[in-house]
Amino acid sequence: MLYTLIVEGMRFHAFHGSMEVERELGQVLEISTSFSYHVDPGEEDSPEKVFPYHKAYEITQNVAMNTKFRTVEALAFAISRNLLKGCPTGEFVQTTIKRGQLYVPGVLDHVGITVEVCREDLEE
Repeated sequence: MLYTLIVEGMRFHAFHGSMEVERELGQVLEISTSFSYHVDPGEEDSPEKVFPYHKAYEITQNVAMNTKFRTVEALAFAISRNLLKGCPTGEFVQTTIKRGQLYVPGVLDHVGITVEVCREDLEE
């Protein structure tokens, strides 16, 4: 059976971006993940067989806070890759990153990207 763990609205003050000010001052990024993984029928009530919420948060936090990328696309891919590596039965990850602090003229709520990664994408 395929289950999907959804962790939405994780917020981190991180230092990713193509502009020097983004890498020096940082910005708050809102990150959400949707992680699909297999659990055999009858094992869904076994905590050791399901992917724990706290592990998804820890992996996301570790990548967001301990790496630096020039694009949020690269950050989203790294988070997705690490989630799949952290769960042998993982099949598919969707990671969305929203940014509200933008160094552009104009008024907007936020911009964001979503990357979708499946296990086959890592086997290339």
